[in-house]
Amino acid sequence: MAQPQSGRTIVSRPPVGITGNERMAALSDGIFAIVLTLLVLEIRVPEVAPEELSHALSEMWPKAIGYAISFVVIGLYWVLQHNMFQYIKRHDRTLLWLNLLFLMCVASMPFPSGLIVRYANEQAPVIFLAVSFIATGLSLDLIWWYASTYRHMVDERVDKTLIGLVHQRLLISLIFHFAAIGLSFVNVSFAKLMFILAVGLYLLPSRLSAYHHQESGPKQATRGE
Repeated sequence: MAQPQSGRTIVSRPPVGITGNERMAALSDGIFAIVLTLLVLEIRVPEVAPEELSHALSEMWPKAIGYAISFVVIGLYWVLQHNMFQYIKRHDRTLLWLNLLFLMCVASMPFPSGLIVRYANEQAPVIFLAVSFIATGLSLDLIWWYASTYRHMVDERVDKTLIGLVHQRLLISLIFHFAAIGLSFVNVSFAKLMFILAVGLYLLPSRLSAYHHQESGPKQATRGE
């Protein structure tokens, strides 16, 4: 049953699953590190005559923007997964497979990211990258839904407010990625702007950020004492 505590509704159920997510976190960190490194391989030093170097560099800025967008979005998924597993304390076989599904989406990112870097002004790479971001975000939200709602493998102190905020944060960003697909039929540059706005959504202060700050404050104060 749910019990009120400090004005909030705390989810209280018997714990499910096996404790210890260290190996799952280690595998995730390793894959993210490899993927983020592979992204930069698409940015190649131009092989031109010295007098043409300035012009060649000026033509590389769309590729640089594509690389930066991919790097930051993938980095944000790492941050989201890291924060998520601060609350997920247990796992079972299904959660392991769901995490592998998420990591498969992450590991595939260098291909659509490479497309948008190499063909920066084409529509197809924008759609491909948006679909990849959508699949990755949905798989991450599926992990959170399974752990927090269906099987309840999260910390017993987690309340429904946090569970809803995490879902909201993940799903709202998908709106921008769907918008990018739609806008790509009108203007590729406007479509890329949706990716940037999705990144800005995570960088701006939010209720979820305030919640994390509120929850970590007392712990940090205790450690300081």
